[in-house]
Amino acid sequence: MPTFSVAANLTFLYYADLARAAEFYEHILGLTLAVDQGYVKIYQVTPQSFVGLVDGAHGTHKVSEAKPVIVSFVTNELEQWYSHLTAHGVTIKLPLQTSDRIGVRTFMALDPEGYVLEFETFLDQPRNQAIRAALALT
Repeated sequence: MPTFSVAANLTFLYYADLARAAEFYEHILGLTLAVDQGYVKIYQVTPQSFVGLVDGAHGTHKVSEAKPVIVSFVTNELEQWYSHLTAHGVTIKLPLQTSDRIGVRTFMALDPEGYVLEFETFLDQPRNQAIRAALALT
């Protein structure tokens, strides 16, 4: 097991229309643009987590209809996020609900090109103790 650290987490998503995706992440989700590399725009989600939007014509990967990725945002303000996104006409894939089976309260929305965005909070259950502690929710 390595003893060195990681400073942050950055997930890249690939888009046919980068400007439309950037507009969504910046103005609907309210994320702050941290780095603009032209064909890559990196938005800060938390102090150490970022999402990068890449122009699929220039990035390592190409745009694909299949989106086998879920970007999850952990929050204690699920109802507010749900209301905000529905008020802005964002497509809801899974309505706001509680899943005792996996120990979360959650909903899922779609970004402009079909990536699934999950908004969730981990319920106060024994199986969630470690992640709730890491998130300072206990």
